Amino acid sequence: MYGNGSQLTFVQEFLSGTVRQAAIREKETYKLSLKQIKCPMLSMKSMIQIVDFYAEKYDAEKINGEYSWKLHSPFLQIIQDTEGLPRTLQHMLIICFQILNTKGEFFSKISEQNFENIFRLTADKLQNLYGIYKTIKENRYLALQLLYHCVME
Repeated sequence: MYGNGSQLTFVQEFLSGTVRQAAIREKETYKLSLKQIKCPMLSMKSMIQIVDFYAEKYDAEKINGEYSWKLHSPFLQIIQDTEGLPRTLQHMLIICFQILNTKGEFFSKISEQNFENIFRLTADKLQNLYGIYKTIKENRYLALQLLYHCVME
């Protein structure tokens, strides 16, 4: 909820899965209007900075001042596969750091990680949250538009 004076602006990122708690707390949803705003995806640089935060937190190995995880191409690929979607990256990192590696050993055992499994678990989590497959199956035009934008952009 953002505001200046008597004007409050509520920003809801519909694709991110963010709960509309601020609007619910206000209990004045009849005053809300929907307007789309451009929310850019995370850049690769931003995603690397986010992973570096966890590398620092878990004391990951460094080589010449840079974290060595950046040399592990399967991990870089799965980061890139998130396409900069914040919630996708979030769920992928939760799987890496909290579900599969609960003692902070992800970076020290990075070469032993099963990235196909991490990818599948992330896709399953997103499917459970958003029901993507059903939506695509029921809407051919949407499926074609998504495919077009994935290929052309």
